[in-house]
Amino acid sequence: MKSSPSESLHYEALKSRLIELDEVLARDWKADERRWLEAVEATARVLFSILEQHQNVSETEGGLLVSATDLKPGLIPESERVKDEHAEMLRRASDLQSMAALQIVSDDFDAEAVCLEMTILRTILQAHLGRVDTLMYDAYFRVEGGEGG
Repeated sequence: MKSSPSESLHYEALKSRLIELDEVLARDWKADERRWLEAVEATARVLFSILEQHQNVSETEGGLLVSATDLKPGLIPESERVKDEHAEMLRRASDLQSMAALQIVSDDFDAEAVCLEMTILRTILQAHLGRVDTLMYDAYFRVEGGEGG
């Protein structure tokens, strides 16, 4: 089974957001904290939306996770971990967006705290993408009984 165009688009969109997180993190926030926080807030908002769509496409009946575990029930624990990551990333993206927006509105900046939260979200997203790659490989390409044997 191959992923649907919608699933592939969401996966590629998440990879693009990972690059965007890297770019925002690489900026010199000390030069203009407000502008940097605005970029963080916008990035977190878009990431949340894409994560929400990704979760819906992945976890619904006929989605990649359901199909993978139907094919190989031994992947259920890893599938559950991926689902937990969806919820964690959604929560963190929402919190990051709120944190940045509140600091902008209150004109009370703590860019270091925002940077730390963004780094954590970025790390979870990177690990998630790798875990999904492995899960899909195990579900659709790995031959049971081991490779080369």
